[in-house]
Amino acid sequence: MSQSLRSLSDQQVLDNTDSIVVQDRKLTLRLLEHLHEIERRQLHLKRGFGSMFDYCTHHLRLSEPAASRRIRTARVLARYPRLHDFLESGDINLTTASMVAKILNPGNADLILERIKGKSKREVEDILAELAPQTLLPPDRVHPLVVPVTSDARIAPVTVAGDREKSPNTAETPQPAEKETPQFKRMARVEFTAHEELMVKLDRIRSLASHRLSMNASFEELIDFMSEYFLRREDPEARHLRRELRGSTQESMANMPASNSAPRVPSNSARTYSGAGARRSTRKRQAMHLCRPRRPTMSVDGRASG
Repeated sequence: MSQSLRSLSDQQVLDNTDSIVVQDRKLTLRLLEHLHEIERRQLHLKRGFGSMFDYCTHHLRLSEPAASRRIRTARVLARYPRLHDFLESGDINLTTASMVAKILNPGNADLILERIKGKSKREVEDILAELAPQTLLPPDRVHPLVVPVTSDARIAPVTVAGDREKSPNTAETPQPAEKETPQFKRMARVEFTAHEELMVKLDRIRSLASHRLSMNASFEELIDFMSEYFLRREDPEARHLRRELRGSTQESMANMPASNSAPRVPSNSARTYSGAGARRSTRKRQAMHLCRPRRPTMSVDGRASG
């Protein structure tokens, strides 16, 4: 192939490239139409793929960004056929078409398609910032990670006092070091955009739960705490388990034999004790009343009496 290209003139190479680009756009349009038809007939589900994205990335072997752009553009093309001519001519490409896919509707489609015609990605971002600023926020992302786990330091063997003095002539034989198998754990890096009210709520929860969380708890600890708190109260399996434990506890207490070790006080003794205690309390209140100095009272004319 390279030898045949080298035999071509400069103009032929340029002309062939232009022709290939035109063919590529036509093939891309055919692909978009086929992708829409596959989704309309739900053929990807019949092939065992849970979504069009899985079908494109696993079966068609498209990259994730390429699959996303083609799926979104195929849906827009099916709703607004006018986009076909723009894609075929190159005035609008897959990137810019997929960028405006979320804000197109029958009332603004023609206007927006005209505005983004011939525009670069940066220029379309400026248009989106004017029409729909929220679309410029980065999407939520989850990045799987595999992190090595550092093993704990080996515990030194316990030596009893005098062990080394038992045979001073015996030299310790060095033991070969055991080769540790590396351990890994799966984690995920989560990225999302949060509004200010949510951040205030998270800070408030971190403050209220400060006695249960470590100082300056990370968002991972905070979200894990909230998840555990919610699941313990709302998860049907957790509620069912609590009911079973409560029932077994009540049943065991009901079957427990009554203890006869504690002496019982006869009811008549209790009444006699209560009566004697009441009489002593009454005499004490009377004595305190007699010893209390009388407060002077004011007569009508303002003079104190008694």
